[in-house]
Amino acid sequence: MDVKSKIPVLSPNIEILPFDKNEFIIKQTEYGHRINVNKDTLDIIKLVDGKRNLQKINELYGIHKGVSANLLDNLLFGTLATYGIIESANVEIKKIGKPSYLKLSFTLLKNKTILPIVRLMSPLFSDKLFYFLLAIFSLVVFGTLIAHFNSIKIGLENLNFGQWALYILFAGTVLFFHEMGHAAACHRFGAKFGDIGFGFYLLSPVMFADVSDIWKLKPNKRIIVNLSGIYIELLIASILVLFFFITRTNNYLVYSSAISLSLLANLNPFLRYDGYWVLSDMIGVPNLRMASNKILKKVFQNKTSIRHLRGKDFFLVFYALTSQILILIVLGGILLYDSNGIIKFPENVFTYLSEVFSRRSRPKFSDLYRFILPIIFYVTVFSFLFSYIKERQKK
Repeated sequence: MDVKSKIPVLSPNIEILPFDKNEFIIKQTEYGHRINVNKDTLDIIKLVDGKRNLQKINELYGIHKGVSANLLDNLLFGTLATYGIIESANVEIKKIGKPSYLKLSFTLLKNKTILPIVRLMSPLFSDKLFYFLLAIFSLVVFGTLIAHFNSIKIGLENLNFGQWALYILFAGTVLFFHEMGHAAACHRFGAKFGDIGFGFYLLSPVMFADVSDIWKLKPNKRIIVNLSGIYIELLIASILVLFFFITRTNNYLVYSSAISLSLLANLNPFLRYDGYWVLSDMIGVPNLRMASNKILKKVFQNKTSIRHLRGKDFFLVFYALTSQILILIVLGGILLYDSNGIIKFPENVFTYLSEVFSRRSRPKFSDLYRFILPIIFYVTVFSFLFSYIKERQKK
């Protein structure tokens, strides 16, 4: 069949949601896909009525914008059809799956199972009081931890293996309620929440909650949902601080420190944690990493002049450059500070495990400190290598 005579048919199972002034989310309700499109793509989709062929759509939209029927064919039947947005018997619909950056992921709890807890937690997320309480909790927790830093450090160093295991178990429990917070805030604002799962991100174990339906919410509500996990962690940490002042038991601060470490990691805007999604909503860019790297690549390839960048595009280039520079600084700093630990990392791990299992030494939490920097180094390096190999394979 001639490309120009092909007649695209729009699926009846789609919702179009505004993301910002020039960006939209198209949701395929039957297959569960959500994709981000710009206003130009949406204008083309609006011309699809099941009667017009590609030549007619091209005449109405494409000719004066330099768009050919072949480009329309690639967009409608080559891309949108794979998400079920355009109906086509000759195109296989993509299967919905977990995000590609999550490895070995699986579902822990179905949304129906957590619904009773979600309903109990949802009143905590009043949009009028949210930021005020977030600020109060932050001041209480970090003010106390900074004031008692030395006693917390001593407490961590003196944890035995059993106490260390309990510390990790507590951190995992808090992480679970962190994800419940995302689901509860999502429920509070009328968006659907999915299951809670477990997986690995950059070789680090993580829990995740499916709150992808928040794209239908306004940006201020999306930001609250993305901050809600941190909010719950700060609430738990504030309760622990209160117990410390009542009982003067240092262990409450030690466990509170586990939460503070999690918070600092989650606020990182350069990895796909909560801080990344908050920044994405603040500037109105759904896929921040991909968008920033794409425009930076154009700058390096001289397809775009940095002098002509304005507003959001300039920030995206700054974000991409900062991300790459920080990674190099971190790797260089680790290499200079602990080059011996990096070189002898496999040997040190083997020696430590041999001593633990042979019971020749009593393991302490502090013994694990020396492995943190080498692990960060190798995880970062191998992640970049895998990304580079995948990119080369696509070409």
